[in-house]
Amino acid sequence: MKNLLYIIVVAFLGACDKADVQLIILNKTNQEVFYIISRDSSINTETEAFKLNPSPDTNRIGILGGDGAWEYYINKSKDSTAYIYIFNNKYIDKTTLEKNRFDRIGVTVNMLDEKNWIIMYPEDFK
Repeated sequence: MKNLLYIIVVAFLGACDKADVQLIILNKTNQEVFYIISRDSSINTETEAFKLNPSPDTNRIGILGGDGAWEYYINKSKDSTAYIYIFNNKYIDKTTLEKNRFDRIGVTVNMLDEKNWIIMYPEDFK
């Protein structure tokens, strides 16, 4: 019975998707900001942003699917570009979007390869 339980646990854990965490966003400011990553060049107020701690914390951004998941995600977009949005608030409101109160950068797999999958905020957003 113990062996059967062990086999079930190992099989279950082996079937879980692993995260591809090669993308790193370094927040070079002294305050926390929030980010959204999208395959679309526009976003809406229903999207929740995630916290990005100030440096020297390393912020590895994961996506489920194992090795190569980021490449797949980016290349499946219309223009093979993912967009990283940076906000000062976790919740995005209509005014923030209408008045462009955010920073945005479009990234391709080639660009990320050249940068060793490290994006720096605010330097790379200018």
